[in-house]
Amino acid sequence: MQPLEYSRASESWAGSIFNIVDQSGQELVSIPIEFATQARCNTIGFALSLVAFCFREDGFLRDESGQQLPVKDPMPQGTAIFVRQDGTTQPCTPAKGPRFKYKHRPPEENSESGTMSNSSRSSGLQNDFRVSLIARDFCCLLSGLHYSNCTASHILPLSRPEYYSEVLGGNVRYLFKPEHGLLLRSDLHHSFDRGEWAFHPDGENLVVHVFKNETAAREHHGLILTPDRFRGEARTHPHRDLLKFHYQQCAIQRFRGYSSGFD
Repeated sequence: MQPLEYSRASESWAGSIFNIVDQSGQELVSIPIEFATQARCNTIGFALSLVAFCFREDGFLRDESGQQLPVKDPMPQGTAIFVRQDGTTQPCTPAKGPRFKYKHRPPEENSESGTMSNSSRSSGLQNDFRVSLIARDFCCLLSGLHYSNCTASHILPLSRPEYYSEVLGGNVRYLFKPEHGLLLRSDLHHSFDRGEWAFHPDGENLVVHVFKNETAAREHHGLILTPDRFRGEARTHPHRDLLKFHYQQCAIQRFRGYSSGFD
């Protein structure tokens, strides 16, 4: 299958760009510095985490003069070189993705390719799910809109229980736990599904990262949700590993910019 291409964050955000290539010259990821600055993640360490999401090999970054870049340093404008830990100069191997709604094909740009979880559905399980999210979140996690106008959405596609098993371990059959979901305004729910924004786990907090400036979520870029934003026990808070999986798929889509691994 021919890879699909996506609009990158670097096409949406104005200003300086930090590009990473491997020693073969293959471009790995492209990161807008203004995006990273406003999202409080402007470090070489964050850039390396994106490479780890998008490619399979471990390594470090050096500048064009050959100096290794410290992980706590800010990203400079220009290009850095990813040096593979295994010592080879072969092109890095793209990770499979982005994986959203469909198992055997990547999502098309701007498609409704997400969770298939809609609070207007009448199933008893979905209704209970919605009640549990209202009890925990009360209003939209980003906009603060009253819960009556919000969607009870799953973090990962409800149609892909194997993603939950992959991330959480074991055979996950019941997908309607509050830790599997988010209470969001309807348009924010759809843009989350399209990979236009995500929650980035940062310590105990969750930080909103908006990759596409044209989305309604743009005004919330850099918003920090602390643990006390959620009601109830910590075990019912949005599951960080599920959020990390979603963020990885967004990183593949918005920083690498093309699909891979679909036969």
